[in-house]
Amino acid sequence: MTSVSIGKKAFTNFLDSFGKGLEDIALHVDDDIMSASVGAMTHYIKRTLPVESEERGDLHISDLQKLRTFLKTNRDEALTLEQSTTTGMLTVTSGNARLLIQGTAYIKSQKETILIESLIVKSEQSGWTKWVDEKLSCSATVSTKELEPVTNMAKVVGDKMTCKMRFDAQDGEVVFNAGKAASGTMFVRVALVDAQGPNGGVESTFAHWLPDLLDSVPNGHCLMHTGPDTILVVRQEETGYLLLVMDQQFEED
Repeated sequence: MTSVSIGKKAFTNFLDSFGKGLEDIALHVDDDIMSASVGAMTHYIKRTLPVESEERGDLHISDLQKLRTFLKTNRDEALTLEQSTTTGMLTVTSGNARLLIQGTAYIKSQKETILIESLIVKSEQSGWTKWVDEKLSCSATVSTKELEPVTNMAKVVGDKMTCKMRFDAQDGEVVFNAGKAASGTMFVRVALVDAQGPNGGVESTFAHWLPDLLDSVPNGHCLMHTGPDTILVVRQEETGYLLLVMDQQFEED
């Protein structure tokens, strides 16, 4: 029986950081640490969260919408999750209320995860200097506080946007811009610390989900890796957080 106790607010924020459109999720519990990873063709996120656990194991949540509704309707902060097997019944207890959700062996959000994580292992072995056959020639440390304006870009220029990123180690900054000249363009300059990269900088283009994904980065400082027309890697070693955002190719209007 996998059983964990956790604060409702911390758990809700943990789930929300993977995206509000997520339908299901697989959780792993080991030595009072809960971890989860979600993979898609567009991105990958891995996060960890401290919990109180009596036994290590896995929890499969097959209906996140129902769980989120349950959490919102209960005021008690203390929360317990229990499941005997991943296909068994998940029991969520909050105060004097209890929610039962049938488990499942298949988790949709895990469909791309195995392949992505096999590629992550190879990138880690290279010291994050390569992603598949592409060079990650740029790296730096960034304050997550300076990324906050990027997370609000969609509110300013609309959510049907593309977002371009220019990483320039010589200038010591990474510049994000989104929108179009005819309807308004927003620029955000973020300072880089210990930046490394080629002369002239590199550029990549991302879709409208980049701001929301960057909003999932925990507070503090993070390491950033990228290259010309390739993925953006954001990681935080002390928390075990890892974000990969796949670059996109767009035709200019």
